[in-house]
Amino acid sequence: MASLRDTVKQYQEELRDGIAWIAFWREGRSWNGEDFYLDAGDSLTAEQKSRLEEIRQKDPATVILNSYYCGYLAGDMTVDELTAGVRRHYENGYNDVADFIAAHDDTLSPEVLEKARALAHAAGLPFYERPYNGEEIDPYIYDGYMSIEDYELMHQKIAQERSAHLAEQFSILIDSRSRFETGQPGGVWLPMPTTAEQLHKAMKRIGITAENSQDFFINGFANTEQQPFDVPLSVIQSAGIDELNYFGKLLEMQRDEDRDKFAAAVTLGEYAGSVKDLINLAQNLDCYWIYPAVQDEEAYGHYLIDELDELGLPEAAKNYFMYEEYGRDAVKNDGGIFTAQGYIYNNKNTFSEWYSGHENDIPKEYRVMSFPQPERPDPAKVEMDAAAPPQQSVSPAAAQEPRPVIPIVLTSEKPADKLKEITDRLEQGIMELFDSDRYKEYLRVMSKFHNYSFNNTLLIAMQKPDASLVAGFQSWKNNFKRNVVKGEKGIKILAPSPFKIKQEMEKIDPATQKPVIGADGKPVKEEKEITIPAFKVVSVFDVSQTEGKELPDIAVDMLTGDVERFKDVFAALEKTSPVPIGFEKIEGNSHGYYHLEEKRIAIDEGMSELQTIKTAIHEIAHAKLHDIDPNAPKEEQADRPDRRTREVQAESVAYAVCQHYGLDTSDYSFGYVAGWSSGRELDELKSSLETIRSTAAEIINSIDEHLQEIQKERDKEQVQKETVPEVAAPDKDTFSIYQLKRGDETRDFRFEPYDRLAATGRTADRTNYDLIYTAELTPGTSLEDIYTRFNIDHPKDFKGHSLSVSDVVVLHQNRQDTAHYVDSSGYRQVPEFLQPPEKENPLKHVEDTIEQNDNNFDGIINNTPSVDELEKKAKSGEQISLTDLADAIKAEKTCGKGKEEKPSIRAQLKADKKKAQKKTARQKSQDLERS
Repeated sequence: MASLRDTVKQYQEELRDGIAWIAFWREGRSWNGEDFYLDAGDSLTAEQKSRLEEIRQKDPATVILNSYYCGYLAGDMTVDELTAGVRRHYENGYNDVADFIAAHDDTLSPEVLEKARALAHAAGLPFYERPYNGEEIDPYIYDGYMSIEDYELMHQKIAQERSAHLAEQFSILIDSRSRFETGQPGGVWLPMPTTAEQLHKAMKRIGITAENSQDFFINGFANTEQQPFDVPLSVIQSAGIDELNYFGKLLEMQRDEDRDKFAAAVTLGEYAGSVKDLINLAQNLDCYWIYPAVQDEEAYGHYLIDELDELGLPEAAKNYFMYEEYGRDAVKNDGGIFTAQGYIYNNKNTFSEWYSGHENDIPKEYRVMSFPQPERPDPAKVEMDAAAPPQQSVSPAAAQEPRPVIPIVLTSEKPADKLKEITDRLEQGIMELFDSDRYKEYLRVMSKFHNYSFNNTLLIAMQKPDASLVAGFQSWKNNFKRNVVKGEKGIKILAPSPFKIKQEMEKIDPATQKPVIGADGKPVKEEKEITIPAFKVVSVFDVSQTEGKELPDIAVDMLTGDVERFKDVFAALEKTSPVPIGFEKIEGNSHGYYHLEEKRIAIDEGMSELQTIKTAIHEIAHAKLHDIDPNAPKEEQADRPDRRTREVQAESVAYAVCQHYGLDTSDYSFGYVAGWSSGRELDELKSSLETIRSTAAEIINSIDEHLQEIQKERDKEQVQKETVPEVAAPDKDTFSIYQLKRGDETRDFRFEPYDRLAATGRTADRTNYDLIYTAELTPGTSLEDIYTRFNIDHPKDFKGHSLSVSDVVVLHQNRQDTAHYVDSSGYRQVPEFLQPPEKENPLKHVEDTIEQNDNNFDGIINNTPSVDELEKKAKSGEQISLTDLADAIKAEKTCGKGKEEKPSIRAQLKADKKKAQKKTARQKSQDLERS
């Protein structure tokens, strides 16, 4: 029978050090203890959970303690004190097992697990119940988190992967620099050699496209078991993807006996400083001799004397021969080394340079490097602002000069009457469009396009999601006077291709529909030609892949024009929107979309102010009226309007809101609504008028409210600016964060370490940056604290990206400013950032040609204050610049006025310097700078 004290004593070290959780329970009069070590994810394994439940069944009052995590038991307690602490927890029901399991059990509910298991099995994948915690599972140890069937399936997948990777020679970890620099986890391992398809797939997973190709970089390197050569990561990082792929192909073609020789030659290091060297080394292995069984100098001596009989020693003499010393001398003469693969040295054969390092030396079939184009969002998960498929504009309208928006005049007074007037105008405008000759011509041309089957429509959407008008090569040429652009790839669909065969069949009596019986009593046979249905693969092309005569459309053209108070209106729309609004480059003909899954609105970059405002309202209407969970069961989406009705509603709301504010979008909206309507009866519009009007009214009221708030804030700021004089140097200590402006002109500066920036003759130029954030600098806050905060826990009002390399932090302390560049390791002071931008003075040419610093003309442009003037400033209490003083002394020396000493100024400067040094020493503890 064990007492509680004895049991606690047994586990006292674990309790004091907090290295494990200890369960204490009682069976009869005997106390028991058991330790539980949690994994890195601080969670229970299935076995631990089961064991704890088993213990709890024995004693429901079981407690489980850990001094490090709980804080209830101090690390310096005696055994008696620890025992008293455990007893107190046990008697008061503290730290019971049920709460502990709940806190450290990371398994999901049975319902969620079953749903996830079904999805995994549908994809042919094994299902593992435990959430990923950053650690890889051991596939050869059954840990209870998989069914037996899943465990077997996992091993089948492992075998398949091994088979698929037989050709893999090494792998590289590719990553996005912007994501890596901000501390986000990521990266994708890419086996080498690879294909363009595999490379693109990996790039897409880390968000790399042609638009942000500068973010692509290699962040890791790993060998396979069959090719264990060892080179620094920097060697791999200095190479291009095509070069690495070529290298991988050469390794793949090596014979088994060459692999060890290559690995040993890499270790020797004569040709391992670059991938160019490694490529040439792989093709010059005949320049090396390797002895796999020789692992040290003595073994090499034995090989030379015993096997090669270099010295012809008699057997008796070998008993006294110093093999190790002989081997050591031989190694020195060879210039060889001992490696894991054996002894290797260069045999001095001619080393040929097959690869010069130029891209042209890489065979074309091994060149895979290119950047994927950005993908459009999944059409099933977005509400696109796009014209209806049968009425898509063929090509962009001719470039138009921006023009002011022509305001419209509404005659109604009441808001409800105004909206009715607006929607009546919309209906009238669409009907006039239907009656126009342009629409009739449009229908005539569109009738020539083939209607594709449902299956072929799916095939087209899979290959070209933005396809609108599709026809065959000859059809484009003959029916529409357009030619397929050279180099365009066809969209593969299935076309009927029936063929006829002759077949002997029973003759059927047309009257009785029964076989005709001959004189021999058998059915009469006849030969018939029958048609066998079959299909063939053909290519079709979208209108965007063709050029030539323009097709008629119904004028869904881009809106042009500027909007008064555009920034305020858009800010009000952002506050009105139920989801965030952002800008991005949207491929194809869509101007915006509402993402149903991510709950956000995206608007195309670079559009006119009017088109931007109209598109934003269109997508806000989608977010308000048509939001669903795209992953929910279909029956839960039954009440949702069809696509035509949704687009008619959203565009009509956008038209109504814009018209209310005097912004006429008729040129766009009439054609858009007509394109999505199912006919001139306008069923979708008429059935939705109440929804359109009420939604438009709701958006208008919200915009008005937010515009008033914005105006009040602006008025308040203006009053403060007029009543509070500006202070040149505020008393408060502050810090400010600057980040590079967006745009192509700063792309080469982004995420560049300072050394690399300086190597190209560039500096941290203030004109390239925007001020993103300013706040008070509290005592004790360091630059490292600022970096951590703006990477992990952004303030709510911070609108920039996480603090990254190339950002600048300016500290304002004691009326002095210092600028600090966020470098690849810590910070670097950049005083040039604080220099005012140089401005070209129109008088500079005159100055350069006629003035001689005699304070005549010189006093206009760049005259240097005299030493006397600076002394007067110092005596009056003004601060003076050391630079100005040095320039003044130099100027007076040049003009023969530099002999007079100015002890009062120098004395004051010396005193100021000592004063500043003392102040710096006092504040050193704040640790606000790292060089």
